[in-house]
Amino acid sequence: MKRVLPWAGTVAIVGYLVISTDMDTVLESFSDVSIPGVLLVALAGTLATFLTDTWCVSLAFSKFVCPVTWREAAPIKATSYFLNILNYNVALVGMAFYLQRSRSAPFWKSLGSLFFINLMDILALCLVLAFGLLLNWGDDGLDATTRTIAWALVAGGV
Repeated sequence: MKRVLPWAGTVAIVGYLVISTDMDTVLESFSDVSIPGVLLVALAGTLATFLTDTWCVSLAFSKFVCPVTWREAAPIKATSYFLNILNYNVALVGMAFYLQRSRSAPFWKSLGSLFFINLMDILALCLVLAFGLLLNWGDDGLDATTRTIAWALVAGGV
């Protein structure tokens, strides 16, 4: 049951996404892009993000809760990626619960360290948004109101 339940949950989540997504719109949005290019960027970005996220989870747990190796953190983070599809906070609670069950780590301490990582994620997103805004400084692709709101989000997040 321990081995089947995560896979069943994953299939249920992916199935829900397929059923609830307008596939015609998805296919239409890909009509003007290079599919191999998109897949390459998506694969590289996902791999880099996963490796970095896993390292950060192992570092935060080891610093604030109990020693956790990168290898131990990898399945925790991989599972959380599917839970993130539904709700980011559900993924955080799931990771804290897993650590409590597998390592007898204090649940609230684990959850607190994960919320710290959540704040770092928000900071990283704000910095990426700022970088994108700076790269498009002279471009008229955004109206003044949208640009102002985006900079306000960056400032607020930082």
